[in-house]
Amino acid sequence: MFFSQPISMRAPLLTALSLHVSDNCFRARSLPLFLSVINNTLDSIEVDSGAGIGISSLVSNLAVQGMYIGVAALGISVLLAPIGGPSVPNLLTRQEAPYGVLGAEALLGLGVAVLVLYRGGLYESHGTEALAYGAAEAEQMRPLWQISGGESRTVPAICAIILWQLAIALAEELYYRGLIQSGARMLVSSLVSAGSLAESLPAHAVGDAVGELLALVAASSLFGLVHTEFDGMAGDEKGRWFRTTAGYGLLYGLLYTMSGRLAAPVFAHAGYNIGLCVRDWRRMRRTPVDELKQIFDAEKRVG
Repeated sequence: MFFSQPISMRAPLLTALSLHVSDNCFRARSLPLFLSVINNTLDSIEVDSGAGIGISSLVSNLAVQGMYIGVAALGISVLLAPIGGPSVPNLLTRQEAPYGVLGAEALLGLGVAVLVLYRGGLYESHGTEALAYGAAEAEQMRPLWQISGGESRTVPAICAIILWQLAIALAEELYYRGLIQSGARMLVSSLVSAGSLAESLPAHAVGDAVGELLALVAASSLFGLVHTEFDGMAGDEKGRWFRTTAGYGLLYGLLYTMSGRLAAPVFAHAGYNIGLCVRDWRRMRRTPVDELKQIFDAEKRVG
């Protein structure tokens, strides 16, 4: 029971749900300095966005995602695993399940991504369509321009996109599903099991069901909110982006709930993002460089 536990046992569950606030503080204060150090260190090998892969931008983005993976893994290991929650190995590896199960979950995630992309019209012919972004889209997708926008060869561009998006998907799924959703589920399940409802119904069954539902909603909502934090996004646009990305969060959360592991949501998340990025990279190749520089002008959109 949650209320019968000592404060030292309850605190980790509450702390897991508060990490979203500290994560935003990190972005606002420490992240710009960290990116500056990385970019300065790699300045000598930086490839301009007009010729080839942007090595410095790719490494910078991978380093940032590596930090988020570390934060999420630490949170899971320190806050959840010691009190009966999931561990990082349980979330990422097959454990007792056959290797084929983990592969099937990854294929399920990729299949979901393909289905969502297909229903969204990604595979329709785009003809000579050029890139057209609003301010918020340009803010979000600037790394794509910096990493692959100047690469005309298909294989290197797509390989860089895959590496970048796999890192993003692993970081976000480990954080939102592995830490936030799991922590919220444990918290709500404990609260419900300790409440009066448990007197007339099996406590664990009620607590688990309510915990799964509310945790899914909470993690998906946080996932949606984060994706509205871009410069130039108006109120109506924020609402639309929130609904869309929270919906994807619900989808990834359901995949996690079904399997108990992160293979399916990671590959669904990465597969969907890769499809969108490849589409937009193709559009960049049809767009004059001067127009692209105007779209992604950092001085006008960041500050």
